[in-house]
Amino acid sequence: MLTKQQLANITRLQKIKQKQSRAIPNQGTVINYGEKEFVVYRSVFVPYEDSILLIKKYIIKPGERVLDIGTGCG
Repeated sequence: MLTKQQLANITRLQKIKQKQSRAIPNQGTVINYGEKEFVVYRSVFVPYEDSILLIKKYIIKPGERVLDIGTGCG
């Protein structure tokens, strides 16, 4: 079970992430994260710490494109 302080910290971080996602234009924006470039739309999460696991695992060659559908990792 979470303490009140832990819950407050999670809530604070969620609000920060929500503000960031609302700042993304409808047509999307390019975000550089983990030495990779992502096109992110308002309706999805921006890459975050858990995204690094996927970034390190998969080798994407220059010129290749990847579509992330439903992994929940931004």
